[in-house]
Amino acid sequence: MKDKHILITGGTGVLGIYIVEALLADGFTDIEVFSRSGSRSSLPFASNSNVTFTKGDVAALHPLTEAIERSDYVIHAAAVVSFHPKRFDLMHTVNVEGTANVVNIALESNVKKVIHISSIAAIGRSEKSGVISENTSWGNSKYNSYYGITKYLAEQEVWRAHHEGLNMAIINPSLIMGGKAWGQSSLQIFKKVYDGLPYFTTGSTGIVDVQDVAKMALSLLKSDINGERYIASGGNISYKDLFQKMAFYMDRKAPKKPAPKWLMSIFWRMEKVRSFLTGNEPIITRETVRSTSHLSSYDNQKSIDLGWGEYAELDEILERYCVEYKVFRKKGTV
Repeated sequence: MKDKHILITGGTGVLGIYIVEALLADGFTDIEVFSRSGSRSSLPFASNSNVTFTKGDVAALHPLTEAIERSDYVIHAAAVVSFHPKRFDLMHTVNVEGTANVVNIALESNVKKVIHISSIAAIGRSEKSGVISENTSWGNSKYNSYYGITKYLAEQEVWRAHHEGLNMAIINPSLIMGGKAWGQSSLQIFKKVYDGLPYFTTGSTGIVDVQDVAKMALSLLKSDINGERYIASGGNISYKDLFQKMAFYMDRKAPKKPAPKWLMSIFWRMEKVRSFLTGNEPIITRETVRSTSHLSSYDNQKSIDLGWGEYAELDEILERYCVEYKVFRKKGTV
């Protein structure tokens, strides 16, 4: 199997980089990285002869079709992550229509298996707090983000293709902690904490080491598992503890007070005005206020039973990547 052609969409993203590294470490010799980014000089595997690069967008059939047609397996990690309502159309195009393209071409090309990287946001959040598992049903809720909606709809495309004969598995990572792709997606949280947060929000979430998600993707790729989804989460943590621990490991001032609802309402409205005037994406939105104020806990037992390995401890994850970020920040490289 290790000589088979493996295509990774979004292979230069937060998770994609680590998936490529996991494949190389496991001995795979024919890996194709498909991404919208034309730059690869900073990637750790940029000059590796076992890796080829294709610039393209999953929302466009060319050159995606050609890339999938020459592949035996596909790991679909490409997605747009945003909590800005104005980016909904772009997220729908890439996350939903792009996923439909991937699975449709994979069906026509007799790809042996597709691993779809989804998100815990695709499972949904209910009005009431509670433990979320793979069996939790999606429901309309104000706590579901626009991003989460697009990832849910993307999963429906994967399930539809599965019913049409596609061999597939889905991974739903919680908040990914990692390095290398600083400034992208969930890793923006490092900059926010480093620059200083005056308050912490009152919700909770799950966090996971990016390397553990990559290992799980590799395990599912090599397994006979078909038609299953797995929550990938190392553990649950309050945003208070998350922000305070990150600040400690980066030697920064930690937020000590909970953010009052009235103040957060002012913040996201001010950000909306600033975004309109500058054209820059807002740092805080109504969505981020709601999601980070919601108590969300995730059940990872099904993924543990998969037998791919053990999750890294939460403190070990945070210390490792916070120290790494601090070094890069002091060098002025992030």
